[in-house]
This record gives sequence, structure tokens and C-alpha cells, in this order.
Amino acid sequence: MSISKERFGVTEQGFAVSKYRIQNSGKAYMEVTDYGAMLLSVCVPDRTGRLTDVVLGFDDLAAYEKRSPFFGAVVGRNANRIKDAHFVLNGTLYQLEANSRGCDNLHSGSDGYLKRLWEVKEAQGDHVVFSLSSPHMDQGFPGNFKVEVTYTLTEQNEVVIDYRGRADQDTVVNMTSHTYFNLGGHDAGSIRDHVLWMDADAYLPASDERQIPTGEVRAVAGTPFDFTQEQSIGSRIDEADEQLRIAGGYDHHFVLNRWDRTLRLAARVRCPETGIVMEMETDQPGLQLYTANGMQIPEGKGGVAYGNQESFCFETQYPPNAVNTSAFPNPVLRAGEEYHTTTIFRFSCVE
Repeated sequence: MSISKERFGVTEQGFAVSKYRIQNSGKAYMEVTDYGAMLLSVCVPDRTGRLTDVVLGFDDLAAYEKRSPFFGAVVGRNANRIKDAHFVLNGTLYQLEANSRGCDNLHSGSDGYLKRLWEVKEAQGDHVVFSLSSPHMDQGFPGNFKVEVTYTLTEQNEVVIDYRGRADQDTVVNMTSHTYFNLGGHDAGSIRDHVLWMDADAYLPASDERQIPTGEVRAVAGTPFDFTQEQSIGSRIDEADEQLRIAGGYDHHFVLNRWDRTLRLAARVRCPETGIVMEMETDQPGLQLYTANGMQIPEGKGGVAYGNQESFCFETQYPPNAVNTSAFPNPVLRAGEEYHTTTIFRFSCVE
């Protein structure tokens, strides 16, 4: 296992940014940066042994600053949507930025954690630890919140993302990684042929284009949202289903089975072309499956254009608008308690 560091650029404010590469004995590697604690690349062998970068992104820091659709981002304090951009906690109303359709809060607003320069607490062996201090009322959330995100690459080609944090007041914490994957390679085009299995018997339908869950927990059986048996992502994505119409594809929260706050296998994706398989383990209650609907990035890595449904995200998290929905798992972190969650992306190959 080896780790190296190089300059990645300078922010618009004049701060130097670094990039770290961790490589295992099998030559697989991942790259992360202290700007946004972002995951930049994951390169793993395909069935022929060719190293393949399965993460979408940019070649330079300036692009991440100016036009990134959350590529590889750590999202916090709260991932996904909060209805009407406000919530009540302990009797106090907290107003957030209405950055989604002018009425809701998405991914905590425009001043997200992906735009912060994180402190590098440790970078050695198989891991890098990033740290961030988020002050009281940052993004509109109460409490001083200190968080660490650790990226680890294992000899088994696992990318482990571990989050730990504490706040000095009750607050909302619901973090995730917004990495865009394409197991054919970041430049391979459509992911409709990717074969998906998900351990989720239910999902959360949305009321309209605002994509706020109605509160209903709907069974996937008999719908295009049923991935309890393997099927390609594109096999039913064009069906005349109101939920697919609202999102332009998949952008929905799946309720994962067997949630007991411990790690368990929750999803598996396979690319028939390369043979690359990604298994995902999480201790979170749900997974937002997003198929990059309507994406138009004219120049990504290597000058490649990224388009509609040419990548997917597995955003492990609490349900959207959970802080305002008593029936959903509660994303409130109590003062002094530890926030801790882990997601593992494990890569392998099949013939």
C-alpha cells in the first residue's frame, strides 16, 4: 500500500489545494482532495486487467469550483431535500436557503461542504482523514459541528467512507457521498445496461416535481422500482410511470431492508461490458438512487462530455425531509452524541 500527494491547484480565494492518491498492491487506486473532501477517482481492473476509472469528474480544480454537479462531494450537514427550506427543532424554527425550485432546501444550500477547504488530519498508509468545523448557524443549522471523513482503500479493492462528528447543540446531521459511477469507465456513456440488485422492498414516492416524499412508503413489487431481483437499470426506466416522469428517471429514496444501524450488503451493480462489479454496504436506513437525469456536462475528465443517464449515484442517507416527517427515521443529532456512519464500495470482476 502506498500514498502520494501532489498539488491540485489554487482556489479562487488563493488557498492551495492538494490531491492524494492511495494505491494498493494490486495497482488499484483512489484519489481524494482536501477541497470538499471529494472523491476524484477510483481506478480498478476490468475483466482484462485494464485499470478503469469508474468515477466521473474533472481534471482541474477550477471546474470543481465553478460547475460541478456535486461530483464526488461530501454533502453536509444535510443531504437531499428539506421541504419549504425550514424545520422546527426543540420549538425553534430554523430557516434554510431555498435553493431548490425557489422553495425547498437541497443538499444544505449553495454554500455546501464541497466548497470548503478541509483540514488534513492524517494521510498515511491506506487512508486519509479530513476534518471540518462547521459553526453555529452555518447554512442555517444550529450548533457548532465538528466532523471527520476518512477515506480508506483496502487490498480487497474496497473504498471505505467513514463519517464521525459531534455538535454542542441538538442539530440535523445527514451526510452522504455524491459520487457519480459508471462501471464501464467514466467515459463509457450510458449506464442503462448496468445490472442492479437492491435489498429494498419499498421506496418513497414524491408528490410532484419538487421531489419531496409524500410520507407514503410504497412497495416496489409490480413497479419499475423493483430491483429485488437483478435487472438492468434501463429495462423499465422509460415506462409510463408517474414517479419516473416526475424525476426524468430514477431519483428516489429506497427504503433498505434489515436496518439495525450495522453494516450490511444493500446493493450490487454489474457492468456486462467490463465485468466490473460494485457492491455497496451501509449502516444507513436508505439509499437515493440517482441516474443523472438530464445531465449536460460538455467537458469532464479528458475532455469527455457527460450526458443523460451516463452515470448513477448511490447516496446512503436518511430519507428526504425526514426532519419534518415523524414517520421517517430521525436525522437529529443530540448535543454531545457521536454521529457515525460508514459506507463501503467494494469492487471486483466477473468473467
